[in-house]
Amino acid sequence: MSPETGRARADETLVQYLIGGLTDDEAEPIDELIVADAEFEIRLRAVEDDLVDAYVNGELAGDTRDRFTAHYLASPAGRARVEIAEALRGYRRDDDRDDRAATPAARRSVLAWWPLAAAAVLLLAVGLLAIDNVRLRREATTMRERQAAREQREQQLEDAIHRQQSAMANASQELARARDALAAGQARTPEPPSTGARVLAFVLLPANRGAGETPTIAIPANAGAVLLRLQLDGDDHARYTVVLKAAVTDRIVWRSGVLRAVSAGDRKMLPASVPASVLRPGAYVADVAGLPAQGPSESVDPYPFRVVLQ
Repeated sequence: MSPETGRARADETLVQYLIGGLTDDEAEPIDELIVADAEFEIRLRAVEDDLVDAYVNGELAGDTRDRFTAHYLASPAGRARVEIAEALRGYRRDDDRDDRAATPAARRSVLAWWPLAAAAVLLLAVGLLAIDNVRLRREATTMRERQAAREQREQQLEDAIHRQQSAMANASQELARARDALAAGQARTPEPPSTGARVLAFVLLPANRGAGETPTIAIPANAGAVLLRLQLDGDDHARYTVVLKAAVTDRIVWRSGVLRAVSAGDRKMLPASVPASVLRPGAYVADVAGLPAQGPSESVDPYPFRVVLQ
């Protein structure tokens, strides 16, 4: 596309702007350029002068003339420009006739009233400039208000994003602390109460390795806790639970939290610290269950034993 073609299209866009043929979104960049670019405003005024001259000379037709009449002439500034153009056109027409047919006396008469006509035109021009100045100030105020509203919306959106990011960061920190606390609680073997009471430790084998003989645990009167070291045949789970039941009634007398296996030489042991107060003379079974990452727990092995009091 040649520069002349591009300029013609741009001038046609300005004509549509002047006669109200653009949408608000299309007209907004032109409104901003009028305020920000003095050379663009001069160019727009030149296009406006050509448009007004074309209307006065009867060169506008169709939709352009209709929009010019309905939109441009609806403003006081537009009507003033058209009146000035019509006056100048009449003066030029009269001057042409006078130059061809007027006598020297007639020419002197024209020269006599010409300053008054020029003064009238000057007054119209001053009024037009005043109207344009008011309009430009009003448009500049509107532009500033739009810009302020846009900046306010952007600031509100930015503040909302910052608040959301802060809330997400706090939630992540809380989740990390909860995971660390859970891991620490799982890794820590329950400690016996620090009251000077004795802690007894016993190694128990699963039922399938006990050769039918139930081990007996003798608990003295001053025992505070009994540490059951349950020997595992394998370590297929990262976490376990232990449920202690009375062998005869199948009543649950104690339930552990989440436990982890520990190494004891070449074997794995599951330590479970049971309060001595829950153990009465009789037969018990310690049921071990593995906890997979997902799904229900899986039964591992039962560990039978008998309790007697010393």
